[in-house]
Amino acid sequence: MKKALSLILVLTMLSGVLAILPGFAAEADAEPSISTPEGTPISSVEEFVAMAADGIYYLTKDIDFGDVNYSGGNIAPKNFSGMLDGQGHSLLNITVEAASDTGVFGVNFKGTLKNITIGAPDDVAKFTCTVGGKAVGAVASTCQSGATFENVTVYTNLQGGDNKTGTFGGYVGNAAVVTLTNCHVYGEVKGTPASGFIANQRNDAPVITFTNCSNNASVTNAVNNSCPVAGFYANKWEYESTNVHTLTFINCTNNGTITSGTNTDRNCAAGFVCGNSPIVFDLTFKNCRNNGSITGTNCTAAGFATIRQDGNRDETSKFSFESCVNTATVTAKDGVGAAAGILALPRQDITAEISIKNCLNTGDIVGGNGSAGGIFTLRADGNNRGKKCDVTVIGCANYGTVSATDWRAGGIIGILGMGNDSTLSVSHCYNAGTISCPGHVAAGIVGEMTQFDACTGTRTVEYCYNVGTLIGNSMPQIARVNAGGQASLNFVKNCYYEGSGYAATTGDITVENTYGLDGNTALFSVLKDLPTAEDGTTFVEDRVMINMGYPLLSWQLPASTKAPAFSEGSIDATAEPNSYTIDSTGISGFISARAAGDSATDIRFVLAADLEALKSYEALSLTVEFATAEGVVKTLTVTEKDITLFATATGAGNSYAAGEGAVLFGIVITGVPNDAWDYAVLSVSTTEDGAPAMAGVANRATILG
Repeated sequence: MKKALSLILVLTMLSGVLAILPGFAAEADAEPSISTPEGTPISSVEEFVAMAADGIYYLTKDIDFGDVNYSGGNIAPKNFSGMLDGQGHSLLNITVEAASDTGVFGVNFKGTLKNITIGAPDDVAKFTCTVGGKAVGAVASTCQSGATFENVTVYTNLQGGDNKTGTFGGYVGNAAVVTLTNCHVYGEVKGTPASGFIANQRNDAPVITFTNCSNNASVTNAVNNSCPVAGFYANKWEYESTNVHTLTFINCTNNGTITSGTNTDRNCAAGFVCGNSPIVFDLTFKNCRNNGSITGTNCTAAGFATIRQDGNRDETSKFSFESCVNTATVTAKDGVGAAAGILALPRQDITAEISIKNCLNTGDIVGGNGSAGGIFTLRADGNNRGKKCDVTVIGCANYGTVSATDWRAGGIIGILGMGNDSTLSVSHCYNAGTISCPGHVAAGIVGEMTQFDACTGTRTVEYCYNVGTLIGNSMPQIARVNAGGQASLNFVKNCYYEGSGYAATTGDITVENTYGLDGNTALFSVLKDLPTAEDGTTFVEDRVMINMGYPLLSWQLPASTKAPAFSEGSIDATAEPNSYTIDSTGISGFISARAAGDSATDIRFVLAADLEALKSYEALSLTVEFATAEGVVKTLTVTEKDITLFATATGAGNSYAAGEGAVLFGIVITGVPNDAWDYAVLSVSTTEDGAPAMAGVANRATILG
């Protein structure tokens, strides 16, 4: 029977799978690394504003500016090339309203700023530009090459006012070569274009590196025009630029809500990078996450990046994503908007190399009359003719609902238009989400591969599977191809799906060893013997109930592939998780660790309960005791908000065996503090008419990792 994803599965993925992305960094703000003070101490407003542009300074206390309006546009000196170490202190009660470039340091910052907070949660720093065409940023309006920011947090309300265009960044309005480490933005940014960190309109070639940074500010397009909005970097149109914009993101997160204006399809909205220009981009993402909802009106929207690159440039843009995840809803509403969980490229005249590896989407992806893809889409038209675009997608998965009102929708790729000798390789991917395009094509893996002008490159979808529900006029389980008779160049090989259906549509594709199977056990029996991907990714058994028992990608398992098993009175630290046997009153489980240094963990348990005893999920009562060898240190009463409970089927093909007369239930308890405990004990009971119906206590297990 076709597996239909429920809301419960989506919630399970949101709460559980993010914890086990390989190498994923903690999202909490890093503690400032306070060094021995250098230079001249600053302890007053007067000393702060009198700093020399090339001096070295440190704060000895918080500086309160008393809400005095610095109408000149800056507070600290312009052209600052020195160093300011905040020593963990804050700049408070800041108000700047000016008819000029605006920011604490004004224009041309090229120094070092570290260990400092601008604003406060209950007293954001306010920056307003009253005229158009200016650059506005809380730290500085513009940055020159060499600017460095470390452990800098900004709380701001920053805007250009109604109908004022310019560049508006929560950090910096315009930037060149900049390094940001452990930097964070909170509050609200409103402008055209607008970004949580940097909104660029420079004629030089920016090289910007973000490491362990997060945008938590809501970002909105102030007026209805052709300007981008993004969590980290928004680039406005540059007509004759020959620049390459090089951006690197390592362990970064967007939590901010990103909303575009309306009017033309040149708008775009993205969690990290959005641009609408003829420039070339070189984007690298590793271990990054988007949690903020993205809304584009009559334009393209993406969880991570969307670039509209018109023009006649022949240089190659490069897009690389590794171990990235989107958890949020991405919407390209109205018009021809395209949407994707990771990367969306709208109408393109582009030469590109695109690599997306080990990425995940759990958010809902909503396209307008354009396409929608769980991971990637390139909304193509005739402008792609003659351009080379090589795409590699390896080890990616989609759990979200992907929908488009018309055109194409795909679990991994919505649509991909290809010209010249472009190539496509999709391997070791799966879709478990609902794919909907009532007016046209809904496909499990690729909504459509379109080739222009006798494209001679090979396109292959291999080692993939689909268990998601499809809704559309045409519903290929794997892919649709529109290739102008080039069947010899388009392949679907070694792909599988659950139940009945057909693998691919049109006669322009060669299908080999691709068919339907019944159930997760049958699916895994085939997938486990497939070759590994070029990066080592392979399919493994879902021993931790991440995907309701269906096969996982190897990177989705916890760092340790073995978990301590719960048994009567003892722990077998070498046992495989699927070795558990539990009776009708038993509890079994393990603790899944996040990345080293994280301050929270997830605890996963499987329960066996009599059907009559457990009539409703709402009847559950859970208590967790956290202990060390010396005894209990903390007790947690688990509420509905803390847990995700999901039913699982019974039988030999599952990860857990139930005793006679029992069914299995899985529990994920998320966000449990890691501090000062070594073990966890779970007590579970249900009540019917006030009487206990089932109770059990799990034995202790050590934390993994």
